[in-house]
Amino acid sequence: MILKKETSLFINDGVTELKNKISSEESLRLYKKIIKDKKFGKHIFRSFADFKNFPNFKKTNPGPKKNNLALKYDLNFIENNLYFKKIIENILGKKYEIILKKFVVATPKKWVPKWVLKKAKSQLIPNLNNYIKDEYRDSTFFRGIDYHMDMIDHPNKKNKYITLYVYLNKVSLKYSPINVLKKSFKIGADKFPHDLKKIKKNTYVVQKKLLCYNKTLTGNPGDFFVWSSFALHGTAPGASADPRISIRYTIRKKGITKSSIDKLYKKISGPHYFKKVRDDINEKTFKQKKFIKILK
Repeated sequence: MILKKETSLFINDGVTELKNKISSEESLRLYKKIIKDKKFGKHIFRSFADFKNFPNFKKTNPGPKKNNLALKYDLNFIENNLYFKKIIENILGKKYEIILKKFVVATPKKWVPKWVLKKAKSQLIPNLNNYIKDEYRDSTFFRGIDYHMDMIDHPNKKNKYITLYVYLNKVSLKYSPINVLKKSFKIGADKFPHDLKKIKKNTYVVQKKLLCYNKTLTGNPGDFFVWSSFALHGTAPGASADPRISIRYTIRKKGITKSSIDKLYKKISGPHYFKKVRDDINEKTFKQKKFIKILK
C-alpha cells in the first residue's frame, strides 16, 4: 500500500503528516500570488463604528460555491497530486467528496486594530471575519484558536469527515503552526470548550481520563496534514510579520466500503455526532462566556 505508514498513523493517532509530496515551488508561488493579488494589511479591517452599527456575526466565511478565493485559483498541482489523492482514498475509500476548500490566514498582530485584539482576546475561537471588510471575506482569518474539533461544523451529522491542511509558505513556530492532540479523537463528539488539563509541556489530560500528547505541525511549502474531525487541535497567535496562508479541505466519506476511517471509529468511546456543538456563547447575543484559554 502506498503511504501505509502515514495511513497507520492516522488510524492510531488521529493525525498524520505528508512532507515533500506536493511541489514546494508551486505552493510558494501560489502564496506570493495571493499576497500580490489581495494586498493584505491593516486596511482589510472594518472601522469600529461600522462594526458597532452592523455587527454581522453570521455568514462571514467562504462558502463551498461562492465568496471563496480558493475557487479562483488553479489548485490542480495539489488536487491531482498522487499522494494527495492516495491518502484520502486510503482513509475514506474510493468514494469521497470535498465539501469545502478555503484559504485560512493566520493574521499578523500588526494588521489587527487594538479594538479587535481586545475583543478577540476574550474569545476561544477568535474568527476575525466579523471584523473584516466584505471584499476580503473570501478567506478565513484567525489569530490563535483554542483546542477544538472540526466536527463542530457538522451538528447532527453522522457522516465521517477528515480535514486536510496544506501549508503554502514555510511554517516555523512563529508562524502559528497547527497543534494537534494525538489520540484525542477517542473521546468522540464533545461540545466546545473541552475538558482539558495541561499537566506538563505538550502533555494533556482530556476529560480527566485520556492522556494525550501535543504534536506541533511545522513544515515547508507544500507539506500537508490530515486529521480526524474529532481530533482536538488549535494554534497559538503567531509572532511573524507576514501571514501564514494555508488551504483547508473538509472531506467526507461517501461510499459504504470499509476503509481506514472505520478502523479509527472503532477506537472512539464517545458519541459519533453532535446534538449541541458548543457551550461558550449565548446564541442570541453572541456574548462569550468566560473560560480559561489553553493555547497562549
